[in-house]
Amino acid sequence: MSSDDEDAGSDNGGDDKQSSLLKAFFSKYEVDVDDDDDEAVEEIDLSEKQLTKVPGELCVIPQLQESLRTLCLEKNQLKGLPDAIGLLHNLHELYLRENELESLPAALAKLTHLDSLYLEDNALSESGFPNEMHALARLKGLCLQRNKLTRVPLPLLSLVALEELYLDANSINELPSEIALEDLSCQYDATVRNSEGSVVQFTYGDDGLNPAFMEGDDRPVDFDRLVVHVKNTVPDRSGVALSPLELRELGTAAVQRGEFQAILPLGRKFLTEVEQFFYKAAATLAGIRKNKEKIASRKSAPAAAAADLKTDALAYVGQSQWHRTFSNSTELAKWQKQAKVHGSHEQKEAARLLVHNVCRLTKAQCETLLRLSLTKYHRAMMEPGEAVGAIGAQSISEPGTQMTLKTFHFAGVASMNVTLGVPRLKEIINAGKNISTPIITAALVCADDERSARIVKGRIEKTTLGEVAVHIKQVFARDQAYLSVKLDMAAIDALQLTIDARTVRHAILGAVGMPPRSIIKLLKEPHVLLNARRPDKLRILAPAKYKSATDSRSSMYFAMQSLKAALPSVIVQGIPTVNRAVINYEEGKDKKLHLLVEGYGLSDVMGIPGVDGLHTTSNHIIEVEKTLGIEAARFLIASEVSYIMSAYGIGIDRRHLMLLSDIMTFKGEVLGITRFGIAKMKESVLMLASFEKTTDHLFDAAVHSRTDAIVGVSECIIMGIPIAVGTGIFKLLRQVDQPALVKRLPLMEQYA
Repeated sequence: MSSDDEDAGSDNGGDDKQSSLLKAFFSKYEVDVDDDDDEAVEEIDLSEKQLTKVPGELCVIPQLQESLRTLCLEKNQLKGLPDAIGLLHNLHELYLRENELESLPAALAKLTHLDSLYLEDNALSESGFPNEMHALARLKGLCLQRNKLTRVPLPLLSLVALEELYLDANSINELPSEIALEDLSCQYDATVRNSEGSVVQFTYGDDGLNPAFMEGDDRPVDFDRLVVHVKNTVPDRSGVALSPLELRELGTAAVQRGEFQAILPLGRKFLTEVEQFFYKAAATLAGIRKNKEKIASRKSAPAAAAADLKTDALAYVGQSQWHRTFSNSTELAKWQKQAKVHGSHEQKEAARLLVHNVCRLTKAQCETLLRLSLTKYHRAMMEPGEAVGAIGAQSISEPGTQMTLKTFHFAGVASMNVTLGVPRLKEIINAGKNISTPIITAALVCADDERSARIVKGRIEKTTLGEVAVHIKQVFARDQAYLSVKLDMAAIDALQLTIDARTVRHAILGAVGMPPRSIIKLLKEPHVLLNARRPDKLRILAPAKYKSATDSRSSMYFAMQSLKAALPSVIVQGIPTVNRAVINYEEGKDKKLHLLVEGYGLSDVMGIPGVDGLHTTSNHIIEVEKTLGIEAARFLIASEVSYIMSAYGIGIDRRHLMLLSDIMTFKGEVLGITRFGIAKMKESVLMLASFEKTTDHLFDAAVHSRTDAIVGVSECIIMGIPIAVGTGIFKLLRQVDQPALVKRLPLMEQYA
């Protein structure tokens, strides 16, 4: 036997041995393998095997080290992972749910291809994560629900590719804020500034109010609730009820008082709400006082009329207040019994008493209400030093853990989906130039005419020559060769398009949407001929400069073939960057029509005849910035995040959203919260190094001799300096009286 045969025999023997080890492993742990070829096992399920440790042979079998991509070890009794787990270097998904893990080995960092790690229902604490985890450069999803975490482990902050991190059902009482928002705080001049002193907002939330003290609908005072509270705490039974006119006059006069005028201009909206409350109360009282005549006018079932009056009153005082005031009242029951006699004095008096008790507001009650409302407003004002950035970042990011859906279907629109959830939130915060589902919402000038909407739809959607042509034929005449194109005018009229031979000629010469090396680019005006008697036909001659790649003598033939193949894809009408447009009804009573345009080209859509450009917008932030300006992009960021959250039933205070949009746009351009955007927002070397590309930032700073003022949150924490947020916003100086110095006498003079 030759040496080659011996080597081959030894290799085959090794393969057989490894194959037998693999089969023995499968048999021992009763593993079901889908693949017939044992050497290409990509998935192994060892869940619910009552394992107390990871089988040692799992990590040392060469076939598994090369091919295994998914490993499931959930619902066992594992208390740790062996260092040999790092030998499975091609592992992509690792399931370790419902075990007893208290820590992770440093060898886990060797799984450089790992993109999903599931660690729910274990006993992990923040000290159980090795610092080497930063090597997991491809890890995108990490689930840590129902563990023993009290704060976010620091090694997780270095996972640059991490997109989804689930931490619910832990004991975490604080989350790390977005690094772009961490150093934003409210100053003594009511502005919001970063650590470098740059103004991000002139007034926090445009009104300077703290979202933590809002009572509903982002308002500092819930007047409907407050009036019920005042009626219970200040009954004032001896007071005279105010008439509707007196209520209106009191509301107008109250907002002109000095204590209310002192909160202007920030409190202008609050003053409007105060005045509107009194006007609404007056209108409700006037309406019920008119309806009280029902009891006196109806001969039959006066009790039913009283019930109608009660129903009208419920809208003002609420069901619970009615029962608490009247249901257990013996006096009211007596009046209602006497009121059943038609035309009696008791009936009229009962109606008067009913109205008096339902909508009764006295002078003392109104003054108490005004005093309490002003107190609530002053309490809700933002204090200097408040870390509005960190609070806003947590308020936006924490509800994101409840997002599960990745797409959302438009109601009433066939196959029109828009990206939502964490992927869409990532697109907005990163200010991505290419988003998954760009949608332009185009308002129509004739919003109630469906035929007009279809015409506009045809102008927006791209239509190619192949879709409206009856034929594109090659014609070889005695002296020339050309392509004959005939348009399907019946189909064009049915689709309500404005296409004829002249517009097709213009589109061909423009070569819209054609690749740079297309033969269409070589066509000039003499090559495209019109027929004055036939508006549905045109001739196209092959360009003489076209050279075939095979034979220059037969270039005319190849030019005709290339031209015939390229012509059907010429866009003769519509916007090339638009995929399609769908007619949709707006939600509401009017049911007005509008178009949902899928694709890019906001400025082109706004210029289409029939589109109301003043009310047309897109969900693409960068495109809105280029078309409508930075202020429109700022508004769109806040509205898009609010729309995403509302799809999941999550409400976020508008002030947090305004702060996010302001920090992304206060430089005059939309900057995403990425390492590129933050580099333009911030100038601190240590802060940039703590985010991403640590060594790159430090080396670059050393080469260019950059300095760091150490004023931001990240820099101060790194250097151990108190941060200038909260109580650290001010520096206290104390005037210390110097003690009087006692003049000392020389030793010998004391005895002189």
